[in-house]
Amino acid sequence: MSSGAMYLDDLDRLTTKMMEYVCDHLCRYPEMEPDEESLEELCSGCKMRRFICSILNQGNTKINETEKKS
Repeated sequence: MSSGAMYLDDLDRLTTKMMEYVCDHLCRYPEMEPDEESLEELCSGCKMRRFICSILNQGNTKINETEKKS
């Protein structure tokens, strides 16, 4: 496994833990929503999810740029 792939795996693991913490301990919606379907709808528009995707995309871009230079 390349160091770039290990970096992305570590980054994915860290961002997953961060999202789990935010969703389970900080988000107010799980207590407010009566069912999973309405909660899923709210979660799909979560800004935190887009932020995490941006972090992962930037990490992936950085790896690709580094591998091109090598």
